[in-house]
Amino acid sequence: MSADKQINYAELEFAGAIAGVAKFESDPPEGAVPYKIAFLRNITLDPVVPYLEYLCWQSNLKPEIYMSGFDVAMQEAADSRSGLFENNPDLIVVALTLDLLSEPISRRFASLSGVDVAAAADQVAGFMVSVLENIRKKSRAAIIVHSFETPAFPAYGILDFQNAGRQTGTIAGLNARLAEDASRIGNCYILSVDNLIARVGREKFADPRMWHMGKIPYSREAWKAVAAEYAKYIRALRGRNKKCLVLDCDNTLWGGVVGEDGINGIRIGENFPGSCYRDFQLAVLNLYHRGVILAVCSRNNEEDALEVFDKHPDMALRREHFAAMRINWNDKASNIKEIQEELNIGMDSIVFADDSGMEVEMAGRMLPELTTILLPKDASRYAETISNCGFFDALAISDEDRNRGRMYRAESERKQLSASYSDVGEYLRSLDIDIKITRADSFSMPRIAQLMSRTNQFNLAGKRYTETEIAGLASTDGCDVLCLQYSDRFGDMGIVGAAVLIHEPGVATIDSFLLSCRALGRRVEDLLLAECLKISKNKNEVIVKGIYAPSKKNSQTADFYLKAGFVKDFEKDGNVHFVFDTERKNIKTPDVFKTVAVAI
Repeated sequence: MSADKQINYAELEFAGAIAGVAKFESDPPEGAVPYKIAFLRNITLDPVVPYLEYLCWQSNLKPEIYMSGFDVAMQEAADSRSGLFENNPDLIVVALTLDLLSEPISRRFASLSGVDVAAAADQVAGFMVSVLENIRKKSRAAIIVHSFETPAFPAYGILDFQNAGRQTGTIAGLNARLAEDASRIGNCYILSVDNLIARVGREKFADPRMWHMGKIPYSREAWKAVAAEYAKYIRALRGRNKKCLVLDCDNTLWGGVVGEDGINGIRIGENFPGSCYRDFQLAVLNLYHRGVILAVCSRNNEEDALEVFDKHPDMALRREHFAAMRINWNDKASNIKEIQEELNIGMDSIVFADDSGMEVEMAGRMLPELTTILLPKDASRYAETISNCGFFDALAISDEDRNRGRMYRAESERKQLSASYSDVGEYLRSLDIDIKITRADSFSMPRIAQLMSRTNQFNLAGKRYTETEIAGLASTDGCDVLCLQYSDRFGDMGIVGAAVLIHEPGVATIDSFLLSCRALGRRVEDLLLAECLKISKNKNEVIVKGIYAPSKKNSQTADFYLKAGFVKDFEKDGNVHFVFDTERKNIKTPDVFKTVAVAI
């Protein structure tokens, strides 16, 4: 199975996970990247390890797991020489249960006065924030923190829910404080244990007997769900979340075959079974508003299918929600390839969902990098399947994300316009492009971090800074973090480019330089580079260095620096180093833009 293919977590058994890990370790996949995960815990977490290792291998990551001693979170977090920090982890998981953190809150709540409750809650909150702050002082690692569980049988029974100051309300308040602290600390995220319990079911999730025997709180069914949730975070942290969902039509977006049943005969609406498809469309629409690009790939008569999108009163998804459509009788793999080329995204950024096992298998075989989802036979499970697949989960959503679908439709209009021009310069001038280049601020940093994690095609140095790291760079003397905003007469793309400049006496280094694939081909990258060179020259930095780190996806940028007047200096560790002499060479600035505003 290639990286990031869909996994049926319900069928992932303990023995299978162990066997799978052993197979991967004996025959590692090409290009597997080491990924270090450390755990701080006051519960026994060992049963989750085989599942997590297996899922890491499936995502082409070579997992290295460190498990702290039992109930020594503060000691490990406070000691820079502890095992927690020894191997410089990429991810730290903090899994602490209230049962051991605070017996008064978890086991003796009914005996507490209001003052006692407040003091106990403050003690827990203070302990947690101290652990997290100590970690952040010593490590740049991403942090995942388990939330505190709501008890199945609260201290006051049904009365507990009538007053926010009771046990359930107190624990909800602790979780709210934990979320606020995580947000403030940065690159720190909450894993909701209550949400996992709701999905798996309390009876299947907890294992009271194993808790008393070995402080193992959960069942194997639960550990599978926990590992799958970790995998979602890891995928998002590494920028491996998907960008585009390609959907079939018949028996996927609606029940029945429109070519046979007609627009009035297909099943979609408020009543069963049409309500199943309506709910699925609403789940997909939710993804659209989160920034997922939607496309249609259907073997159908185009006129029949488009009539449904345009005229059926119960359709939640309309034609304007889709950035690309291929409705014809060609094979779906060829159509998906055309969609990929039209949208200018990687095939590994696309998920294809269909109700036909044959279509899913064929597309997966012909397009090995494509991720596929075979929808279940029961259409009432469609919405759950797409919402829980985890492929589209992100750790931040920007305005650019929310508008991505509209942006890609606007791009289609730009391409139609370009066909009427024989000269690229004339076409670009006709777009009335407005550019703004500024230093990174609190508004732009989340988007820059997102670009860092997701951009592959035009990412010269290949570096992946988190929002916290970008904030640190931006506040460092001798460093400029720049961002570029783009808009034209078809719409506003927002922030599409970023660069990190490191300044030293007489020398500047372009540490990072990247551009969203949406803005490629508009000379935007040339403008951003020109501004980097101008900034360096104004600081009397004669030499500007640039680094190109080759990857499978950025080969089109291999000669970018050469075309801009840089000369090759040397190669080291597979990276190519270039230099530009600001005294001897002219800085070329493209003249195809309507306005260029530089506020640096």
